[in-house]
Amino acid sequence: MSNTAVQAIRVVQYTLDDFYGGIPQLDTVICKRFTQDQRIKSDSQIMMLHGDHLGEKNPVCPVCGSSKCVKDGFRERHPKIGDFGEITVHTQRYECRKCGKGFSARIDGIVRKWRQYAEIFKERVNAIAAIMKFSGRKIQQVLLALFGVAPSYQTIESWLKADTPHVLKEEIPHFQYSGYYSYDEQVVRIKGKKAYRLTLFDTGSNVPVAEEVSYRLSAKRVKAFLKKNLKGHPVYSVTTDDRKWYREIITKELKAVHQLCGFHFLKQVTEDCEWYFKRKSLSDAEKIRIAVLVSSIRGVFRSFTEEEFLGKLEHVYTMRDRAPSRMKKHIEKLVEDVSLYVNYLLNPQIPKTSNHAEEYYRQTDPQKMKKRYKTIPGLIRALHLKAIYWVIRHGYISEEESLRIARQYLGKHYNKTTIRTVFSKKKKHVLKYWIGDPTK
Repeated sequence: MSNTAVQAIRVVQYTLDDFYGGIPQLDTVICKRFTQDQRIKSDSQIMMLHGDHLGEKNPVCPVCGSSKCVKDGFRERHPKIGDFGEITVHTQRYECRKCGKGFSARIDGIVRKWRQYAEIFKERVNAIAAIMKFSGRKIQQVLLALFGVAPSYQTIESWLKADTPHVLKEEIPHFQYSGYYSYDEQVVRIKGKKAYRLTLFDTGSNVPVAEEVSYRLSAKRVKAFLKKNLKGHPVYSVTTDDRKWYREIITKELKAVHQLCGFHFLKQVTEDCEWYFKRKSLSDAEKIRIAVLVSSIRGVFRSFTEEEFLGKLEHVYTMRDRAPSRMKKHIEKLVEDVSLYVNYLLNPQIPKTSNHAEEYYRQTDPQKMKKRYKTIPGLIRALHLKAIYWVIRHGYISEEESLRIARQYLGKHYNKTTIRTVFSKKKKHVLKYWIGDPTK
């Protein structure tokens, strides 16, 4: 602005904002006054006119910002809200005297513009999909039974997909992890095609860390998955099954203690034992000897100290010569990898098995649900909603943090009273006797 124009202005009224950062300069204040947006901002205060007619207290044109508006009839709308179902309201129409544009009273607090259903239904859909594991058609029936409205299943699917970028970007809520993890894979079917669900689970906090779905399973993919999701977090130990490539990834790449899952080992021993029991060529005495051997192997994993573990294993090894070929192979393998099976006895925080991940699988993707998915994004979206509900219900995080996650992902209707009804018995016990906030 030229100095002549500035000199022509004799009086300038300062505001408190002008003093932010020091004593204001006259030239700067005048330039700011002439260049700032002069449109009046509306607070969109809704008032009841009469009956079911609604209007704005101080209508302002959303196009030019002028407050010079005149009434121009009413617009009938039929929003569907909460427990009331479908209602009829008449919103005041206005015409701007400055730009000539027309607009209606904004009732975004009830239902958003160009929308038929209130936001509460969208929140309910996310909660139902996370808790009940229902499809779009079943969620439609639930909404009809509870609220008397039945959005089409395509609308319900679009509501779920609308949150997909946000959910996928944020993934599972992150915390300060304990450093003791369990890793496992689950086989899923997508349009009948075999795929793998990779899961990393924090056993200390009882929360899932990350999940990924892939049509191919390889050492390179597992390595990239673990390094990506453990970057910046403490890593003390990882419990897995006995797949060979895990050992190099965990010990050399992650520099962590590798614990082999005793449950998977005993499962393989039991399967081979049952195979021998079904053979008619074996006598009853031989079958009894195999049963005694299997019982001794199980006793090894019931040890409470490393010395007890090694002592029982030495006794089992003496039975190796009289064992069948398959059982003999298991005994030799256990002796060879004994250092990877006893780590949980040296540090009680190291999980003995990967059963935490197995239980997470049973809760979030049971057997009857495995063949219902058509695309990987759809499967990931469903799994992330279930993972969020798992964190709220079972995760060892504070009540305040659980409430924040529930309100962010599942709906604003959760409060300090209702969130406690979601917690499992074990989580309530942990929160009751846990000193301090486990999320810190």
